[in-house]
Amino acid sequence: MISVKTIVFPSDLTPASEKVAAYVKYMADRLQAEVVVIHVARGLDDFGFLGLDVDDYSELLSSYQKELEERLSSELEGFVSRNFGELKQISYVLANGDPADEIVAEAERREGSLIVMGTHGRKGLNKVMFGSVAAEVVARASCPVMTVNPHRVLA
Repeated sequence: MISVKTIVFPSDLTPASEKVAAYVKYMADRLQAEVVVIHVARGLDDFGFLGLDVDDYSELLSSYQKELEERLSSELEGFVSRNFGELKQISYVLANGDPADEIVAEAERREGSLIVMGTHGRKGLNKVMFGSVAAEVVARASCPVMTVNPHRVLA
């Protein structure tokens, strides 16, 4: 028998994620599953190709990273409150690093039964530069992955 106990929901905190959140909440309600919302912030090291010498700017970057994490944490908390406020089994994680790596690792850590994620968080040049996180997660996850195109849903 199939049992879904934990749904891992990667969110980029955009309005597109809010549309996908409606599906996650619906499934969690019906399956009585815990929801783990994860937002992954890329590390500043990912932008070395821009010619920044991280060592020369380490103090500035450290301060910026701390402020960024505080703002993202606040945004993530607000996102969870708006979209899952009355859900009893909800938690959230702010991670740093490669999004696909962190999402797959969190699903394994939580023994995730299902990952539900949007397919089109980024568009245009951003998608070309950063690749398709959804495709990477589908290829590497050890649990099923449900993808939702947020630009085609009626939510």
